[in-house]
Amino acid sequence: MIYLVDSNIFIYASNAASDDEKSYQLLAGLGFFYFASVTRIEVLGYQELDSEDKKIIESMFTKGKEIQLSKGVKEKAIELRQKRKMSLGDSIIAASALVHNAILVTRNVDDFSSIDSLQLFNPYAL
Repeated sequence: MIYLVDSNIFIYASNAASDDEKSYQLLAGLGFFYFASVTRIEVLGYQELDSEDKKIIESMFTKGKEIQLSKGVKEKAIELRQKRKMSLGDSIIAASALVHNAILVTRNVDDFSSIDSLQLFNPYAL
C-alpha cells in the first residue's frame, strides 16, 4: 500500500510529546510514505509552530518522499476544483494521491469524501 499523508497528520504528530502520540506513532509505523509539496508549505507555515515542533516535522519529512507539483498533479487538481468547491491545498493533496494511486491519510475525511475515486484512511476512526 502507498500512503500520502495529509498536512493535519503532520501538525498533530508534531505535538506528540504533549497530546497526540497517535499521529506520531502512525507516521513511524507507516515506514515509507508520500506527502504533497503543498503539505510542506502548509505545515511549516502553520502560525503556531514553534522551533521544537518545526524540528520534529522536518525530521518526519525526511522519512517520506515529497511529491512535486507535476503537470499531471496540476491537471488533476484543476479538474477536482472544477467539479467541487475545495481549497487549493486540498485539491493539490487529493490530486497528488490520485495521480500516484495512494491512500490519503487524513483526519479531515469530510474535506475529501466527495471525491469518489480517492481512497481515505482516518487513523482516528479506529
